[in-house]
Amino acid sequence: MNVNTQMSVKNKLSIVVGVIVFLALSIITIMAFVSSRNNLISNSKQANEDYLLITETQVEGYVDGYIDILLAIKKYIDSLGKNQVLNFDSMEQILGDDLKIFKDGSNTLAVYVGFPDGTMLVSDTVSDKKGANFRKRGGGVSSYDDPSYDATSRDWYKGAIANDGVFISDVYEDSVTKLPSFTYSTPIKKNGKLIGVLGVDLLLTSLQKTFEKLPGNVFVFDTTSSIPFASNNKSLILTQHPSMEEIKKYHQQFGDYKTFEYISVDTQEERFGICANIDNSKAKVSYIACATQKQDELEMLVLKDAYKQIIFSIIILFISCFAIYFFSSKLLSPLQAIQKGINSFFD
Repeated sequence: MNVNTQMSVKNKLSIVVGVIVFLALSIITIMAFVSSRNNLISNSKQANEDYLLITETQVEGYVDGYIDILLAIKKYIDSLGKNQVLNFDSMEQILGDDLKIFKDGSNTLAVYVGFPDGTMLVSDTVSDKKGANFRKRGGGVSSYDDPSYDATSRDWYKGAIANDGVFISDVYEDSVTKLPSFTYSTPIKKNGKLIGVLGVDLLLTSLQKTFEKLPGNVFVFDTTSSIPFASNNKSLILTQHPSMEEIKKYHQQFGDYKTFEYISVDTQEERFGICANIDNSKAKVSYIACATQKQDELEMLVLKDAYKQIIFSIIILFISCFAIYFFSSKLLSPLQAIQKGINSFFD
């Protein structure tokens, strides 16, 4: 046996071990890739579920909070004597100045009472600009603001009568602030007789500020118009997004807190989505809150992790081959002495 034979054995041993290590590391890398992908998807779905739960809680708290404010004002009006709420004039004397207090105290845009003759007592930004606590409006009375205004023809008035309780309007853009707004209203009765309808207008600024702090991609829309009124993606607010009907369809199919996959109508992106209904029995309204995520965002994270695994495996492979070659050289070095002895004997 000569040195070339010794080197050949070392090389063959290193190659065999290298192939074995390569196959083992390849299998481990593939298994780690699959496991990592499944874990990332599972964790992402759980995170979106958590975001959705926070969103649902915030919206429910917002809606219930302003319903409580509306009903607190109604309770005050209900506590007034019959003669104090007999007609428009008596309500003006007793309630007019209080409307300003209610508006400022509840941080709303306007507080008002609409009457069956179409007139209205209102404290709003217009009365604030006039330096007055309230103003009189509509009902065909020429001395009032906007004589042609008819409170009874408005959705907030008719909705409260139809519900015989709290009514919440669809979201709309406030003419002054250009921000999403709602109107809450409820009928006022005395001894079963309709006195008028109490209403409050409010912005969604406080709710929107909460949404802006949320991670992920979350939004809420009403089931009628499918137009988002709150989201941490401002471009969605008050826009008729083409994917909303698609999302609503999948939510109806899968149910609350069930993850589904869909393709965004406008961008053709594959996405995960999870939604939940937000129903309020007091106001008979229903909203849908959702959290969505691009699938390619997860794939990028998976690939990034896979690249790390591959680089690590290559490093381990080179280290293993070098170690085998080094140790095999040490272990096979006695062959050189034997070879020399045999050569000396025959010489």
